[in-house]
Amino acid sequence: MVCQYLYQIFILSKRHSSSNTLIRNLREIKLLYQWLHMHNIDLYERLIQKRPFTEAEIVGSLVEFLRKDHEKRHKTIKIAVRANTFNQRLITIKQFLNWYLEMYIGTLSFTSNNYQYYITYKTRLISLLDRCFINSPPTNKSLSKGLSSSE
Repeated sequence: MVCQYLYQIFILSKRHSSSNTLIRNLREIKLLYQWLHMHNIDLYERLIQKRPFTEAEIVGSLVEFLRKDHEKRHKTIKIAVRANTFNQRLITIKQFLNWYLEMYIGTLSFTSNNYQYYITYKTRLISLLDRCFINSPPTNKSLSKGLSSSE
């Protein structure tokens, strides 16, 4: 599996981020790799064989997988993670896949017949992921936080 260690290179490219952010990103990418493994998908093979992800794979499977709580430390089973957690996962997966495709496209000649195919594929994939974000629930701004000056 060629892409086995690419997540490390991706994380190194974000070394300017805090250690907590990098650890969170690794956990989020781990979910992508778990999903790929569950579905016997080799990311690199899919790429070089020009077998793009379908909308059903992205929206119906990967996104749903990212919405689930995968922590096993809770006594009560949570069905889904909070919207912010899901959005963070989706951002990281989108950044990783975008970076991965950019790295592959960078190896192609600009005059290659495949160049435009992969540019279009990347645009389509990122667009699919962009449509999956969840709007965060509105915060109740009428409640004041903290103590008033008289309190």
